[in-house]
Amino acid sequence: MMRSTLISKTTLYVAIADVSHYVPYFSEIDKEAKKRGFTTYLPHKSFPMLPRELSENICSLKPKVDRLAFVSKIELDRNTLKPLNEEFFEAIIHSKHRFNYDQVDEIIATEGREAEGVVERLLTWLLPLQKITMRLRKTRLQNGFDFRTDETKLTIDANHLLAGTQIETGTPSHSLIEECMLQANQAAAKRFSGEGEEDQPGIFRIHEPPQLSKLEELLVQLASIGLYVEEYEDSPSLIREIQKEAEKMGLAAEVDAMLIKSLRQASYAAHNVGHFGLGYRYYSHFTSPIRRYSDLILHRLIKAQLSNDEQETEYLLRNIEPLCARVSELERKATKAEWDFRDRKFARWAETQVGEVFGAEVVEIGESGDAKAVLHADVQGVTVHLRADQVMLFDRIRVRISEVSIPQAFIQCEFVEKLSRDETELA
Repeated sequence: MMRSTLISKTTLYVAIADVSHYVPYFSEIDKEAKKRGFTTYLPHKSFPMLPRELSENICSLKPKVDRLAFVSKIELDRNTLKPLNEEFFEAIIHSKHRFNYDQVDEIIATEGREAEGVVERLLTWLLPLQKITMRLRKTRLQNGFDFRTDETKLTIDANHLLAGTQIETGTPSHSLIEECMLQANQAAAKRFSGEGEEDQPGIFRIHEPPQLSKLEELLVQLASIGLYVEEYEDSPSLIREIQKEAEKMGLAAEVDAMLIKSLRQASYAAHNVGHFGLGYRYYSHFTSPIRRYSDLILHRLIKAQLSNDEQETEYLLRNIEPLCARVSELERKATKAEWDFRDRKFARWAETQVGEVFGAEVVEIGESGDAKAVLHADVQGVTVHLRADQVMLFDRIRVRISEVSIPQAFIQCEFVEKLSRDETELA
């Protein structure tokens, strides 16, 4: 929710389910949530961190029903959109209407011209908020980065076989929600900033800067396709120059995928080092306590601050470093489980296609003489392996599926031929 005042500020409210109210520390539900760390999402089902009675009912926003919320209130300068004041408080939220992303995208596209009733009244806040979040995003990208990544969504049939795929990209409604959450996440992390140079311990989402040497190794690989960067001062400037050259060559998405692999992984830490990818000095995870244990701990820490409960704060921070390490490990395991499931479904599909020829694009050349390519098929997002002796990075080629291992989620292909420029344009 957003509210503009007559003076030069805009007030943004980001209301999050007050999960910590229902999950006391060291309760049985809390112990199980701590073991799981995250909700794991597979295409056909999810494995929730919390009982579904909480995650899908009591802590789920429903129209015309009271729900407990923990709110981040952020006052933004209307000209610069820099935070003037940031507060947190407990509240009750009573939703007027339930939107989905597609509905909001339609409203944004039409500027609400066909809206009526309660939806029309809500546009007083929704449409100005969308314009503000566009400005927030533009400002954020002056220091942070925009890596173009598409997510492949799988559809699984009743026999647990792959029925189809869909490439999901960000839309204006997703961007609107994301920018609001980023503001709340920053505000939450800044509560642990120190008076001097040293910040207080807490639970931060950190992303350390990449090693310049790693990016320079990537630059050597990109030279094989004629992408050169001659002048740069540091890692951020090198990344921006690489992205600029890739854009000129029409290879923005492909090069961004390689850049992401050259960066360090984001993780959780008790001590702040900032978030390189977002360009933030302070950042944490506040907005998803239903599905991330880190956010639940952060809610408890902020509540202890608000009540000036030093004993509770000290207790929560007593083992915060091993907890951050544990949550980071659980995140990697959850992500790996999701990827492994996807890759095995792809392998099971590929087993039915042995001997078939597909178009593909080379996306990686390994040092051991192997290459990886992404198939151009009805099933999108399938990565295959082949020998690299006849291909170069980003070549458009034809390959034949020759061997599949479902347990290893491995698909081997044989090189057939390179596609000509005309064939590539027709593909």
